[in-house]
Amino acid sequence: MTATVEEPKTKRKPLITFTRGKRADPDTLARSLRALSLQLSLSTSEHSALRSVGEDFKKYDIGHKYIKASDDMFQNGITLTDALAGIETLPLISRKLIASSQTSSQLYGNIRSASNMVSDAKGVKKRIVSALIPSAFNLAMTLAFLFVAVNFIIPKMIEAFSNFHAETPATTIALLAIAGVLKWVVIAITAGSLLFALWWTAFGRRSERFRTIMDRVLIRVPFIGEILMYSAVSRLFSNLALNLRAGLSEIEALESSASGCGNDAIRAVCTKHTKVMLSEGALFKGFVDSKVFPLSARQLVLASATSHQAIELFEGYAPEYQEESRRMMDSFSKTLEPTVGAFTQIAMGVIILMVMFPIFSIYPAILNIGGM
Repeated sequence: MTATVEEPKTKRKPLITFTRGKRADPDTLARSLRALSLQLSLSTSEHSALRSVGEDFKKYDIGHKYIKASDDMFQNGITLTDALAGIETLPLISRKLIASSQTSSQLYGNIRSASNMVSDAKGVKKRIVSALIPSAFNLAMTLAFLFVAVNFIIPKMIEAFSNFHAETPATTIALLAIAGVLKWVVIAITAGSLLFALWWTAFGRRSERFRTIMDRVLIRVPFIGEILMYSAVSRLFSNLALNLRAGLSEIEALESSASGCGNDAIRAVCTKHTKVMLSEGALFKGFVDSKVFPLSARQLVLASATSHQAIELFEGYAPEYQEESRRMMDSFSKTLEPTVGAFTQIAMGVIILMVMFPIFSIYPAILNIGGM
């Protein structure tokens, strides 16, 4: 009889996790890492710097994690690298970058780089949502007014005018029919959007596969897709350059960098390519051979002959793509407002016409009354 070794069972992540302090958002995590980098640059001892930053951010969960890590350093003699790499509140990409540090100076530089990664992780999506909110509010108010006008104001006016034996204009009847159909379309879209938002909040965002599908769809949306693509590729290239220069292998660098690019579609493509590199010996640069990357990025990286050339490309084009994403974002914001404004004015004009036509139709009846 032969003995078999059972694979260790993975622990299921608890549905609800209780933490001390408020959950830190990416901006807070980035600020804490910048503060730690500043403390270390002032020649403060590492565990004292970590505790000091923890006290400063004590109202957040990350502050308590820093204090605990500082105690571990002092009592158990672990290094700052190990202490930070063990803080699961920090994103995986930043922990892997910190863990790759070989010297103290490299560690301090990687901490600064990690703070930039964390702060930029979801920045573009937040800016897009911020740009959409005012326009969405104006559009919602217009549609709400249209709904009230079609269902209450105009029918009551037509009912009142019928007492004067005034005939409802054919234009008003046609507009009411169109608005009636549009009303149900808007109701269906609104209900579907609310149901999707509830499902996404409760279940969808927990599914890695569904997040990947959503990001693939968003990348193909006009205007918004290019903004997200260029921003994510910029972060990916920046992370790759840092990780490769820190001495990580190409597979480790690609897997680690992809996890911090902020786009699950690009992350999935890179992760899949790392498996192909392991199983089939594929070239590192082949990860860009996908439509989730800009055409220019595919052409440049695939044309590079060595890893050193690829690193130079990553360092050179990461800020270029980031700047391109910002220019597209500014253009999108400037175009969105007047476009929604024009639609709002057209909708209001239609509502005014629907109200005015019945008023004009009552004039002959009023004149006949006056001549009696």
